[in-house]
Amino acid sequence: MWADGEPQPDNNHSTLNANFGGTGSATTVSRSDHTHNYDATYVNVTGDTMTGSLTLPVNGLAAGTTQFVLSGGNVGIGTASPSQKLEVSGNVRISGAGNGVSFPDGTSQTTAGGGVPSGFMILGETASPPAGYTYTGKSIDASWSAKASMPTARWGTVAAVVNNKIYAIGGVSGSTALAVNEEYDPVTDQWSPKLAVPVATTGPASAVVNNKVYVIGGVTSGFVGTNEEYNPATNGWTTKAPMPTAREVAGSTAAVVNNRVYIIGGLGVNYIILPNNEEYNPATNTWTIKAGMPTARRTHAMTAVNNKIYAIGGTDSWSTGALPALSTNEEFAPTLLYVHKKN
Repeated sequence: MWADGEPQPDNNHSTLNANFGGTGSATTVSRSDHTHNYDATYVNVTGDTMTGSLTLPVNGLAAGTTQFVLSGGNVGIGTASPSQKLEVSGNVRISGAGNGVSFPDGTSQTTAGGGVPSGFMILGETASPPAGYTYTGKSIDASWSAKASMPTARWGTVAAVVNNKIYAIGGVSGSTALAVNEEYDPVTDQWSPKLAVPVATTGPASAVVNNKVYVIGGVTSGFVGTNEEYNPATNGWTTKAPMPTAREVAGSTAAVVNNRVYIIGGLGVNYIILPNNEEYNPATNTWTIKAGMPTARRTHAMTAVNNKIYAIGGTDSWSTGALPALSTNEEFAPTLLYVHKKN
């Protein structure tokens, strides 16, 4: 360490003690051959060996503002207020063969996958292995786990999902239709009672449009076309325009396309198997008759994919005995047509 203009000392024999004060204070640099006082704003060290203690200002040592900070026993790189022994704001790169991170137990990690010993396995959600791994061809099936039971035991219940909560509405206990409405929260695994549906029916359909649940049709003392709207945000029910064709639609859950509800097929008055296809528009609270399903049936499955509705399976009979099963799969493509009149 030397001042401007002073000859450079012999690096092989120079040893110094340094005591750096705060900004503006004098800095004393002691060497074996002589001692000089330098202003704290300029200290030049090249090759000399520093011994003894280095006294820092209260605020620590900062180089380049926040590039390197020593504060309160913590070292910060890229941050002016490190809260850990070493805190880095930005990417850390370890280069050079054999370099890595050593741990107190004597182990080290030199690659991204080095933390897992050779021969051990990791689990992933895809069959494509990460770098350094080989897919074994083995997989572990997802498992079932018991959750909180529904407070009211019943069958024939319709379920709907709004804001990640499940609403189990209606159903049958023994031979009695229930108006029960219970909410299940998968996050907390808890059930909460909600306002009961106004009309207790057996075998209704359900659909969700704009975070509102629609429970449509079913059987009370006879076939009905009731249409009840439930708003989970207010825990309130509103009776809407009834479905034109009263029917039981159990098994053929309503399908939704473009915010419109489609009820297709079912069992109607006089136990007639129906092909009926009716569209409900919640925005206008109106129903529109659509092209009937080619194969009249009930208890079929129904879903929508890419704005097309698929009706699959079911039966075309009604009796108290064994029912014939169908493998039929029919697609319905709702088409919105705009009518234009020439001026």
